Amino acid sequence: MTDPRSEQAVAVRARRPWSDALWLAVPVLAGLVQLIRGEAFDAVVFLVPALLLAADSAGALPRPRRSRAQLRRLLPAAAVGAGTVLAVTPRHGLADGAAVVLLGVAVLVAAWPDPPRAASGPSPLLRRSGAVWAALAVGTALWELAAFLLGLPSAAATFAHPAISDLLDPVADTVLGRVALVAAWTLAGLALLRRSRP
Repeated sequence: MTDPRSEQAVAVRARRPWSDALWLAVPVLAGLVQLIRGEAFDAVVFLVPALLLAADSAGALPRPRRSRAQLRRLLPAAAVGAGTVLAVTPRHGLADGAAVVLLGVAVLVAAWPDPPRAASGPSPLLRRSGAVWAALAVGTALWELAAFLLGLPSAAATFAHPAISDLLDPVADTVLGRVALVAAWTLAGLALLRRSRP
């Protein structure tokens, strides 16, 4: 007699390529939007994780569990440190760029999901967290693409359809506004990470 759990595992593996392709479409589309806008760095932010996700789907990425667990415990302190750098250093400088990149790499490594242990695949908690991240990424990309396309005809059109960064610039140019934005960014990131962990 066939083991139902074995059949379920086969079915999950058969579904996974389509599921992986759908999730891969999110960062790929967001990265393509940034390329259309001429923002190469922002495109890299989306396309590099897409490549890593593809490699992970193929089973090509190692997962050192112990070092990742230690890194997860350090993430709140790292976020506070990066937030402090962002709040006190000049905008668009080397220091704040390095802080964002280093924190991003640490979060990527620490939050990368472990392989599902059950035949049913990722947990509902992980799926809900992924849906929130995907909604944020897609929503941001669509806003930026719409602002770019609607602003093409003229400078007045660009002013009438600002990008998210244009809306936040006046706030970020003040000390208190910048501290508030950095705090909100840090707390929101930690909250999203917490949603993905039991």
